[in-house]
Amino acid sequence: MLQKISLSIFLLFILIASISFIIPKYKHMTAMEDKNNSLKKLKKEKRNKQLELNKLVSDLENNPKIVEKIAREKFKLSKPNEIIFRYQK
Repeated sequence: MLQKISLSIFLLFILIASISFIIPKYKHMTAMEDKNNSLKKLKKEKRNKQLELNKLVSDLENNPKIVEKIAREKFKLSKPNEIIFRYQK
């Protein structure tokens, strides 16, 4: 009878010790999974932005009409002797 109680107490101690070691590791693992998912999302966003910028660079290098459009819209440039009419929206 005493052996059974001792064995039960020992097993209970092992169970409690195991749980006390597993729970913090599990919490850490889930936190790392969340961080990993967040970083994957950020990586995807950055990759999309990079593709967009690469396309813009390619367009600027290969298409003079794009360069002209940006020069006119962003920098308010015009050709010599050109009259520009601006309308308010």
